[in-house]
Amino acid sequence: MKKLICSLLAVCCALTLCVAAGCGGNGGNNNDIDALLKQIDVTADDEYAGELVILTTNEASEVLTMESLIKAFNEKYPYIRVTHRTEVLDGYYNGLTNNTGVAIQTGDHSLMPDVFWLSQDFLQSIYDQEDILFPLYRIDEKDDGFSENVFADEALAVSKANNNLYMIPRDYNQVVMYFNEKIFDAAKVAYPKPQMSKDEFIQMLAALRAGLDASDEVNDYGVPYKTAVTNLVDVNALWDSWVWPLLKGFGAQVVTPDGQVALDSQETFNAVSFWKSLRKNNYVGSVSTTNAGVDFRMQQAAIYFHARATLTDITSSTKQIRGVQKLGVTALPQFGEKYAIGGGSSGYAMYLNAEHKTEAWLFLKFVASEAGQNAFCSTGNGVPSIKSLLSDDNAVWRTYTSPAFGDAFDNDAFVYGMDFEEKPFTSIHDYTRYIPASVQEDVLVSLRTCFAAIDGDASSDDELKANITNQAGLIDYLIKQAQNKK
Repeated sequence: MKKLICSLLAVCCALTLCVAAGCGGNGGNNNDIDALLKQIDVTADDEYAGELVILTTNEASEVLTMESLIKAFNEKYPYIRVTHRTEVLDGYYNGLTNNTGVAIQTGDHSLMPDVFWLSQDFLQSIYDQEDILFPLYRIDEKDDGFSENVFADEALAVSKANNNLYMIPRDYNQVVMYFNEKIFDAAKVAYPKPQMSKDEFIQMLAALRAGLDASDEVNDYGVPYKTAVTNLVDVNALWDSWVWPLLKGFGAQVVTPDGQVALDSQETFNAVSFWKSLRKNNYVGSVSTTNAGVDFRMQQAAIYFHARATLTDITSSTKQIRGVQKLGVTALPQFGEKYAIGGGSSGYAMYLNAEHKTEAWLFLKFVASEAGQNAFCSTGNGVPSIKSLLSDDNAVWRTYTSPAFGDAFDNDAFVYGMDFEEKPFTSIHDYTRYIPASVQEDVLVSLRTCFAAIDGDASSDDELKANITNQAGLIDYLIKQAQNKK
């Protein structure tokens, strides 16, 4: 959470710098784009020679992923020399937008990467600035060898701005329920099943607590589970891929399609009240925790809600953190009247004035290919974004294995619900499309505040309801202020 807040503050500062440099829009007019499109050779093949500069964060998982992608890319395009630059996450978007402003002012676009990593959470903010994102849908129209239709609908939806493709989705991530089979075995409790009901989930937690209290089994640190496991569930309860789906599952809304604020409702309170009940029984820890995942990896929690992207972090073993060595995974429970699973995608975008546009497009197309997707998934931390590999039993993401996997490790959990008539996948894109981009993060903060109040002194039911009312009023004010500035 601390990293997220720092990143958001950095973006705000960078937006100011970029506006001063003349930014603001969606990448120029059609005549400008037509001229830039002529610089891209969509007929280039594996004999093409050139240079390519790629920027990502310096997080270990991102570096590992990019190393795998570059290795596979160069096997196909051996004459394109790739330079991989990294920035710390806290300064990543600040550096990206600030350097854009400098590049525009000086006319030196070598300051910018040709391709850069992008999270769906920041796509809209980057899109709202001029001269950063290349409209990839325009290349799609020109290149018969590419189609956005290869992507899963869920991954494609979060990779668009103004209903057009601006980011190549690298992965498909939906939240799952990881669990430590050893802890369940120690408590003599059956492993969880996909889409269990709220009541079944609560009964399971109660059985786990009772079973552990009666057990003398110890974890890999030699500590009895009855004392090591303080909270049964480990999760970042303020994560956007958790907060919004939980609200939606209980039938709550943030805004209606016509922009009316609808957060102040019994459904919103029911979601908050449910989480309060878990907190009261010590089934979950502090709502505002900043170290989600650590308890689970240290065998101090039985369950962890997260996505595939954390898989190798969970199973890695060091002297300090032993990891989970008998890992199970299944689909999320259905907590409310609707089934909602949070998730989304990260991916790669092209700089509008990239110096190596053809090379950049070849790389982006490679990411969207089966070879590129399998290269990414070979790290263990990915589920492909293209439809052809999601159900392919021979796809790398499905064949990837680890000695740490338990008998109940179910790959189908990572794509559960995709074949439902009413798909449960959801992201904040559901409501952000109805509100101005300038207040989208503030609105998310208000949603988080509805749950964060559980940890405070003012956490009676009446006080939680009053807080929800206040947050709804704040959201209404923020939206109207943003609309009045247009």
